[in-house]
Amino acid sequence: MRLNQQAIFAFIAGIFSVTYCASTHSSNTSDNYTGYNSGYLGYQHPLQVIPPKDIKSVYLGNSSRTGLPIIQLGRNSSLTLSFDEMTDYPHSFGVRFKRYTKTWEEDGLVSTQISGGQLEDLMGGGTRSESNYPVFFSFSYTFPNNRISFKVSGNWMVEVFDYNSNEVMFSLPFFITEQIGTTEINYETLNEIQYPSRYQHQFFVDYTGGKEIYMPEFNISMLMIQDGRFGETKNLDIKDISKMNEGKVQFHHSRDDLFIANYDHLKLDIRSFDENRKVRFVEEKAGLPPVLLLHDDDPAFNETNTSAFSYLPISSRKSRYGEVQFSFLTDKEISIGSEIYVTGTFAQWALKPENRLTWNNELNRYTADILLKQGEYAYTYELVKNGRVLKQELQNEFGSTRRSYAVFVFYMDNTRFIERLVHVNEFMTK
Repeated sequence: MRLNQQAIFAFIAGIFSVTYCASTHSSNTSDNYTGYNSGYLGYQHPLQVIPPKDIKSVYLGNSSRTGLPIIQLGRNSSLTLSFDEMTDYPHSFGVRFKRYTKTWEEDGLVSTQISGGQLEDLMGGGTRSESNYPVFFSFSYTFPNNRISFKVSGNWMVEVFDYNSNEVMFSLPFFITEQIGTTEINYETLNEIQYPSRYQHQFFVDYTGGKEIYMPEFNISMLMIQDGRFGETKNLDIKDISKMNEGKVQFHHSRDDLFIANYDHLKLDIRSFDENRKVRFVEEKAGLPPVLLLHDDDPAFNETNTSAFSYLPISSRKSRYGEVQFSFLTDKEISIGSEIYVTGTFAQWALKPENRLTWNNELNRYTADILLKQGEYAYTYELVKNGRVLKQELQNEFGSTRRSYAVFVFYMDNTRFIERLVHVNEFMTK
């Protein structure tokens, strides 16, 4: 099956139920992009600084709140960074921008080479919440703007720092793409040999760069990110130049290094603090945030169409925070020294110490209490054993294979001695 770009978005909007043994699919894109260190390392970027406890509802993305945080160079596209500080007396915050190579090493370029000259700015003052339980201040910053502009594509990081102490409070990756050329993506859904009920995705990506890309067989490289989780990145390091007569260079990854395909995220809808199919009880307390007790989550993880991008804290002065109690039942034996964490879009997919579940003797299950803003979130549970994250260990192995992916095409520009991000393709599998 081969899809054009319009068909991809129709495909994303649909809901499919497909049975696989081993299957092959494909898609393609054109040159217009329309998209979508604390605690144990979860799925966040390895260089990412995770916000402290008093910084919540961190978000970086486009105005439609879909997909990865990506700017198209030379186009009128922007990203908005927002967060809340839980305090009666807000700090002054600044933002700082840094560019990195494809492998996330500092590029060594001076600011005038990669930007309009300025890479730091002062954020505006925060807006106080109407709620007093708790009081918080909301901050927002949109870029590029008349002070911050960019000249070079690639991997970038935005840091939010305390303007008085210069301490970095948190950081988030984003990307600037040029959208040169096209990609055609084929993938196979394969059974794992040791676990037949587990599926994996293997990708084959053709890139056509055109006249702007010199010697692509030597200067092009690719990587992929699964479900917007930067800890789930793989290089497509096997190159095939047999189609160079068509102007194409193909990349794929080894069957020893495939993406896990069938696992699920859970979805939490607390746009209003009312009882629903996830919230079994709401208790309002005078002078305190409301308490929301959730129904038990179990390893079935029956949210088969929940995207990892589900993240919509409500940005309103009238929004409230509630103390949400997650409750988890597992059919696996949890050995002494092992720990269970709940993580998700509300935690940038990091395993934060304050989000560790503990055994509740009264309820006879694992629970964790987390302060969350009204909104929608995707989340999951992860097991840490002997200091190692056993990803998806707690999940049902019969989950959906409908995953979101992004392909990144990098070009080594030997005339400028920089590695440029020339194309991004975001898509969904079945």
